Amino acid sequence: MNKEICKVTAKVLFFIVLYAFVMIPLSAKTGQITAASAGPLQKEINQFAFGQLLEKQQPTTQPSPLEPPASQQPVSPQVTLALVGDILLDSWVGTEMLKQGVDYPWAKVKPILSAADLAIGNLESAVGVGGSPLKGKSFTFRARPETLQGVVNAGIDVVSLANNHVLDYGTTALEETLVNLDQYGIARTGAGRNIYEALTPASKEVNGLKIGVLSFSRVVPYGWWVAGHEQPGVASGWDEKTLLNTIKQWDSQVDLLLVAIHWGEELADYPAGDQVKLARTMIDSGADIILGHHSHCLQGIEVYHDKPILYSMGNFVFTSSSLKARTGAIALVTMDKNGIKGLQMIPTRLERGQPQVLEGQSKSAELVRLFNLSKPFGTQIDSEGKYYR
Repeated sequence: MNKEICKVTAKVLFFIVLYAFVMIPLSAKTGQITAASAGPLQKEINQFAFGQLLEKQQPTTQPSPLEPPASQQPVSPQVTLALVGDILLDSWVGTEMLKQGVDYPWAKVKPILSAADLAIGNLESAVGVGGSPLKGKSFTFRARPETLQGVVNAGIDVVSLANNHVLDYGTTALEETLVNLDQYGIARTGAGRNIYEALTPASKEVNGLKIGVLSFSRVVPYGWWVAGHEQPGVASGWDEKTLLNTIKQWDSQVDLLLVAIHWGEELADYPAGDQVKLARTMIDSGADIILGHHSHCLQGIEVYHDKPILYSMGNFVFTSSSLKARTGAIALVTMDKNGIKGLQMIPTRLERGQPQVLEGQSKSAELVRLFNLSKPFGTQIDSEGKYYR
């Protein structure tokens, strides 16, 4: 028994003795204290004695009245992004849409894309009816404007335009692309009528968080493709000073900043050393997510300073024949202002230009491959494609 309880017990015993021998009359027949004879003083002694004992037995640490219980603590706002790679709405895919409608490419993946707070991908073509295909370029793509309705219906909110196909039909088709995307309400970034427009991020507010998306290309077929003060074109990823300064500029104006970048060698399993270095430098400069594409195949994932780097997401909606180039993924990334809260890779495979979610052995095999591709970066992915520390 501690000292405090001993002191209280002594006080209680004193009052009981005082009460019994001095203050309380006895019953004439039994010598017992009766309820009727107790009087107000008994109540005071009871209240004092038991009140003191209970007070000393109560926990000494109570929650601060100014601090709400844990269940009522304010939760930091979060956003879940669905991130995909290259989207081509021309060639085989365009032919299938003529036959089966603009929703055809998206039929199997729409539920996943539309359930996310924001879905982002790389639009790998011009969208319009004007212009002429560039002479000497091996592959030139231009999608019909109405195909953008399928993009909207699927739940794609933002597209990056800094790539090596958006100017396949010249600046006339680029201008049409910008106008058509605006008319369909699809946010865009990475290309514009001048360098200022090309470097302006797409911006969306979701769950109280302002999300900014920038786009750059390190695959530039011709010098005139790079946007200038009065020159339409793309935001170049080779001008690292401008790239990093742009990231720093917009980092302070948004809560989360995603940088989409078209880069690397086609069909390479791993990013080159300069890509890894640049990706980390972009994070250090203020980017929160790096979304890579152009390799036409999946590459590994790195989580650097609690920020995800998706080195290449492969082809998503595309014209491809090889198994490697037909395999892509949807990355579901949950973030708050402080960094990553969750990441799940959902492998997909193209069948006649339509991405389908992999199941069973095909899913397992692709996730094992992705696990091995991510190993050099220390990234762990489980059997369901979820990142874990």
